Amino acid sequence: MRDRHLKEFAWPRSRMVGPLPFGYWTRKAQGLHVMCLGFWSTLNWVYHTTANEDTATNTINALLAASAYVTAGRVATNTLSVRTDGDPRPIRLGDAIADVIEVGDASGNIWQGGVYANRQFIYEQAPTTAEYEVRDGVLYSQQGTRMRLAQVLPGKLVRNANAPTGWPAPGSSDAFNDPKVAYIEAVTFRAPNELSLRLYGKEPTSEALRLQIARGASDVSD
Repeated sequence: MRDRHLKEFAWPRSRMVGPLPFGYWTRKAQGLHVMCLGFWSTLNWVYHTTANEDTATNTINALLAASAYVTAGRVATNTLSVRTDGDPRPIRLGDAIADVIEVGDASGNIWQGGVYANRQFIYEQAPTTAEYEVRDGVLYSQQGTRMRLAQVLPGKLVRNANAPTGWPAPGSSDAFNDPKVAYIEAVTFRAPNELSLRLYGKEPTSEALRLQIARGASDVSD
C-alpha cells in the first residue's frame, strides 16, 4: 500500500476532484428531508473482535459472514495476505472491510468493494476505463447517451471532456493517472433531479469547483 501511494503521488498533476454536482441543489424553507443510507452502513453495526491473517479474498468472505444483512456476491480472487486485528480493541466490521480494500493487491492494483443489488457485496479490481463522461455540465455514458441521474453508480471512472489537455505521469498509461479522469467514491442522489459525485482526491474550494466545470443551469437537469 505504501509503494502504491508513493507511485500515485510521485508526479505533480492536475486532478478532477469532488464534489461534482448536477441539477439544482437548493435548501427549501419548509418540508421533510429524509436521508436514506445503503446497506453498507449496516456493516458497522457489528464489531470484529479477533486477530486474523489470511488472503484478502478469504478475509472479505469471513467478515461478510458476520454481517446480519449483507451477503457475499461477486468476490474476486486476491491472494495478498492481510491482517485484521480486533483483539484486544474491537473494530467495526465495515471499517475492517474498508482496510482490506484499501491495500489493493500484490501487484499494486487498486481494488474496490461495495454493497449492490439484493444486498450483495462485490469485491473486485477497480475499473481501468472511464464509463461516464462530463461534457458541458451534463453527465453521459461513454457511448454518448445522457445518464439518468438516479442510475449513476459509484465505483466508476468519469472523464471530464472539457478539461484542458494533460498527460499521465511519465511511463504510465493507467487511467488513474489521467488528469481528465477521476474515480467516483460515492454518489448522493436527491429526487427528482439532483446528483452529487464525491470524487477521489482532495476536496476543492467552492471557487475551484466553480471553475472546474462550466455548468449551464438549463442543461444539467435530467
